[in-house]
Amino acid sequence: MKNFIFYIFILLVFSIWYLLSIDYFGIYEREQVKSVDGDRVKLILHQADRGKSAISVDYFVKHFEKFREEPFNGTILAGESFTDTILGGGDVSYIDIMEELKPIADLNISHSEIFLLVNIDFAGDLWDIPVWSRVAKNFANLAKVADELNLKGIVLDSNPKNDRGKMMVNFKFPSKGDIRREPDSYEAWEIEGAKFYRSVKIGYRNPNYTFSDHIKRVTQIFRKIMVSISTNYPDITFMVYSGVDLNSHKRVANVYQKALFLGLQKGAGDSVKLYDMAYIYSKSRKEMHFQNSYFWRKYGVAEDRYNDELNGSWQWKIPRSDREEWTKRVKVGFIIDTDRLRGSRGIASAIKRAFIYSDGYVVLFSNRDNWIVPKNRRRMDTLQRRVEKALR
Repeated sequence: MKNFIFYIFILLVFSIWYLLSIDYFGIYEREQVKSVDGDRVKLILHQADRGKSAISVDYFVKHFEKFREEPFNGTILAGESFTDTILGGGDVSYIDIMEELKPIADLNISHSEIFLLVNIDFAGDLWDIPVWSRVAKNFANLAKVADELNLKGIVLDSNPKNDRGKMMVNFKFPSKGDIRREPDSYEAWEIEGAKFYRSVKIGYRNPNYTFSDHIKRVTQIFRKIMVSISTNYPDITFMVYSGVDLNSHKRVANVYQKALFLGLQKGAGDSVKLYDMAYIYSKSRKEMHFQNSYFWRKYGVAEDRYNDELNGSWQWKIPRSDREEWTKRVKVGFIIDTDRLRGSRGIASAIKRAFIYSDGYVVLFSNRDNWIVPKNRRRMDTLQRRVEKALR
């Protein structure tokens, strides 16, 4: 009898939680596979290539005809001249970028949407004006080349690949050991932040400024970066990986990512399409997960009731003056990680749901599978058929 009551109680708790989640985010209904602009949602391939974080320009040119046979509307390219250098702190010239991408001009890419990948990096101290002016100029050069070659846009992967990248997404709070050794050396906001973001090992802080100062500075820097981008390519599409992921206020240390994304949103011109792209893994591919992810990133994250309860001295939150604009400007998309979603049926199912809830783009991400020249052609043929069926 006790066990029966216990199971009934658990079932009741789960049911209440589920109903509350539906009430919180709402039921999302619209015609399948249509973007907010009325166009069909696009499937974009992001595939690692021989040690590079995306397909190289020469590989794309060499296998362009095979790309046209696959169920993709476009692809993401990595470049020696821009992917790992734009945010590196040095100069990246228009001539170097154009020279590398020039072979694409000879291809008929009118029906293929090409994006250029930039990986997150730490250019230097946030208050080093010359350094961040160079970064803004680098992005301007990349945008100018993309516009002239009729490429669709830029992808900023804000997931760090190295320790320098981690400095660009994490504020560095003191460790618990630091606080124990010198408890009188830290202010209340530093101690609270250290408790909340206890998992942070690598981050960045200029000791002359507070947490709030850093957040404002990151937002300001990336607003200027986006102004330089949209000035050179007014109707660019700009995707950010993990700009604001689901339930991002819950002990997630990468507060600079959110400030960065807000800055891009504030600097985007009226014709710019800015997307927050979130990863979908094996444990988050049910219908409810897609609904919740969409509504949190589009609406929930900007609601007063969630921002007002946060302490801005050590937590990232959207300023009140930016909240209404957030929901108007930010678009939402999904990244299907095939390395963590094994099985063609599961991948196809995730893509189908992502298409229903995306504002325009779904990225198929793979570090292992080669969709263009696969080692296992039979498996890839099966997966391709199921993906094509899901997109009908």
